[in-house]
Order: sequence, then structure tokens, then C-alpha cells
Amino acid sequence: MNSHIKIFNNIAFIYEWFFNIQIKSYQNIIRKFEAYLEISSGDKVLDIGCGTGAFAYSLQKRGYNVIGVDASPAMVKQGQGNNVSCIKGNVIDGIDFRDNSFELVTAAYVAHGLTKSNRIKLYKEAKRLSNDQVIIHDYNQKNHFIFSLINIIEYLEGGNYFSFRENAVTEMKKIFDSVKVINIGIWNNWYICK
Repeated sequence: MNSHIKIFNNIAFIYEWFFNIQIKSYQNIIRKFEAYLEISSGDKVLDIGCGTGAFAYSLQKRGYNVIGVDASPAMVKQGQGNNVSCIKGNVIDGIDFRDNSFELVTAAYVAHGLTKSNRIKLYKEAKRLSNDQVIIHDYNQKNHFIFSLINIIEYLEGGNYFSFRENAVTEMKKIFDSVKVINIGIWNNWYICK
């Protein structure tokens, strides 16, 4: 098990503390920006890196048929406890679903934690699994006072947050035919990839 997965196994219980706050935030965002999803009630959605399942749960509450996948067994267990259909799987190794299995593939706050080569793997795998649309929900490139705290947290997690912020759109455009960037909050975007 790699060190990144070990970290998330160890902090899964902390993420669970914030589950209700996360779903309120995600539900507000989905309500405001749902028109960009271009899917219908009952459509199949895959949430890569689902963690405790907050984003998947929020999509599920809107009537979508959501499956979450995460590399951390502890996160999967928390997600299942939150009534989300979660399975163990690592996007870096490839996820065991057929091509074009989902009307929408999402990844919320996953890309920024990966190295550049693993981000490319995430984008390629999401594209393979999606029928047409991928939404990367992650940090934007704005500088805001809140980023001081986020910078510290991301540094401690050992991710590649700074590289993601600098290169996200350029990297996505190498994989997808189009990338539309929608600012959905002070520090986050939806990168809508087709």
C-alpha cells in the first residue's frame, strides 16, 4: 500500500467528522450548477476518489445512480456506512468497469493530490469510463486569504496541490477535446471535460 493511501486510511475518521458539512456544501453547489451536468435522473455516475462519500451522496440525493470508488479501504468503509455504494479501486491502476459505462464521471478534490503523471492517468481513466462528460471538482487558480490555511494542509498531506493549480487546465486539454472551467466558489472550480 502506497504512502498516500496509508495517509487517507489514517485520517478517514477525521473526514467523517465533516461529512454533514461537506454534503451541505456539495448539495448547494449541485443545486446551483446542475444544468452543467447534462444528465438525467437515474443516470449512472461514477465518483472517483469518493472518500467518505459526501459528493457521491449529494449526487445520489438528486436522483442519480451513483457508485463511488476509492483506493483507501478505510474511506470505502466510511462511505458504505454513509449509505453510498462504494467499492475499493485505484484509478492509477485502472478501475474494473467497461469503457463508456457511466453518463458522468466525477472526481472531487482528487486531482490536486496526485503527481502530474498520476493526474494524467486519472484524466485518461475518467475519459475511458465516461460516455461523454467528466467533471473534476477541485481548487481553482485564484489567490485568496483562505489559501494560506489550504496551503499548509495540502503541504502536510504531501500532495501536488501547487503543481495542479499551475497546470490543471493545460493538462486536461491534452486529454479531453474540450475543457470548460466554471467557478463554483471562492476556491474551487468545476472543470467540465468532454
